[in-house]
Amino acid sequence: MLILASEKDPAARNIRDHLLELWDHEEAGEYHKLPIFRGGEITLASLPVSALKLDLPDTSIPLKAGRPGVVVYLSRHQSASKRRTLTVHPIGNFGTAEFGGKGRKLVPSAPHIMSTALRFLNEKEAGGFECTFEATHHGPYLEAPTFFIEIGSTLEEWNNPKAIRAVAEAMLETIEVYEKGNILEGKVCIGFGGGHYAPRHTKHALSKGLDFGHIIPSYALKNLDDELAEEMVRKTPGVEQVCVHGKKLRKEVRVFEGLGLEVREY
Repeated sequence: MLILASEKDPAARNIRDHLLELWDHEEAGEYHKLPIFRGGEITLASLPVSALKLDLPDTSIPLKAGRPGVVVYLSRHQSASKRRTLTVHPIGNFGTAEFGGKGRKLVPSAPHIMSTALRFLNEKEAGGFECTFEATHHGPYLEAPTFFIEIGSTLEEWNNPKAIRAVAEAMLETIEVYEKGNILEGKVCIGFGGGHYAPRHTKHALSKGLDFGHIIPSYALKNLDDELAEEMVRKTPGVEQVCVHGKKLRKEVRVFEGLGLEVREY
């Protein structure tokens, strides 16, 4: 596992620093003159630029051996609604690449470990923060399975001690089960429809044990075609099912017919 935190991101710095207080590690070199930390099979590195601006860090940061099995970004979440959130989400672009990455290209998702991180996060008491998935969005572009874990949505929340502690503790628990190979693996799903914060997909991940990879919200369905559907399937390892938010998207979800996936409406 490779954990990344941008020096340009106050939430990322705060989560990283708290995680370093909890996690057994040692210094293991530098990346762009910033220290790399390692404990067991886990590497934590800081980025000198915005996370969205640096593609393929999974191929350039020195690891103990080979390429990472999963990359996790510690990050802030910023929104106009200013919702107090603790979120996880896969990355990539269903349309143009306005915020890093490549247009109409997705990064491989990590359904089991990302959904595990969501469940750990949901168990934390952060004082008025909503724990939720977000739909797939923004860059950068990587080749390894990747997800973001974030605090939203303003500077006040990014510096909130309870939120920082909640994400750092959830990340530590995620590290521990990852290293021990104790991740409980549920049925892997693609999320289809609903809003950006994917409330029904979040609910079913938490209550039904479903593990989500890529999530396409209703506002992005205008971009969906055979090519993009195949990209979602290809970049959601082990996917068996498409979970549809509501029963009004039967026409739109037909693009997945023929790809061997069960379609479930809820």
